[in-house]
Amino acid sequence: MVALIVILIFIAVTVNTYIILWLPRREARLTKQRLRDLSDLQSSYFGAGSESEAAGRPSRPFFTKLTSLFSIFIKKERPEFSSLRLSLMRAGHYHENAGREYMALRILSAVILLVVGFVFVFLVREKAPSALLALLVMMAPVAGYTLPAFILKWKINRRQEEIAGSLPDALDFLVVCVEAGLGLNAALLRVGSEIKVKSRGLGEELTLVNQEMRTGVSREKALRHLSQRNLVRDLNVVVASLILADKLGTSVADTLRAQAESLRIRVRQRAEERAARAGLKLLFPLVFMILPTLFIVILGPAMIMGVRALKAMSGQ
Repeated sequence: MVALIVILIFIAVTVNTYIILWLPRREARLTKQRLRDLSDLQSSYFGAGSESEAAGRPSRPFFTKLTSLFSIFIKKERPEFSSLRLSLMRAGHYHENAGREYMALRILSAVILLVVGFVFVFLVREKAPSALLALLVMMAPVAGYTLPAFILKWKINRRQEEIAGSLPDALDFLVVCVEAGLGLNAALLRVGSEIKVKSRGLGEELTLVNQEMRTGVSREKALRHLSQRNLVRDLNVVVASLILADKLGTSVADTLRAQAESLRIRVRQRAEERAARAGLKLLFPLVFMILPTLFIVILGPAMIMGVRALKAMSGQ
């Protein structure tokens, strides 16, 4: 009986986690469908099949239909950047129905855990107190509803760390492309397609900036959207410098080169700062975990021998 309960809980949690983590990312924006009919210039950078990859992973009809059953009860989100939509875009979900699907997943997760809770209560109703079982039934949907929020936050942190780690290499590559004669739009497109090998998130962001500019969005607005979609401080600094250089008419190559050098210095300073804090972080485990063990190993035999010697002297 206990083994059956454990298996049911494991299956429910596994299915729920799979649905949340591997929800298909459909088209990033409606404008991306318009880009499929553009000239061969874009396809020359991406190659066959790469544009659809930049727009998002292929949809999975089963999960789309499953979430649509719940999303019909949720109002369509507004086109401007709401807090939920910004969070989803920071996690890599760009399409317009991402907010509805996210809320549908929260409801679906709550329903699944509620069913699991009822099954568990039915199986152990005679062996556990009723108050505890009632508390379990009430907490199961709450846990299911909040679980996607924690997973979304984890995905945001992981993606932002990935972007921050790949930004110095992308900026150096961007400097090389601009100094080689490419315009900023073409350089962003080139770097976005190449950096995707190391950081898919940064590649998608740079590609999206270029696609926004090609559909009529001004460069300043597209760069500001890039800054809003990400929480990386270094990326925001680079975006602000590019906007300022565009307004003042200064050289983009010189601006990018200065920002690349400044970024390398900031990365080195943060590494030195983390290394300086390492000693302080090791203080707690050293004092409370390592030193007591060393004292026991070193002084333990001497204390045992001293106690035995005292007992022998008192016996005489």
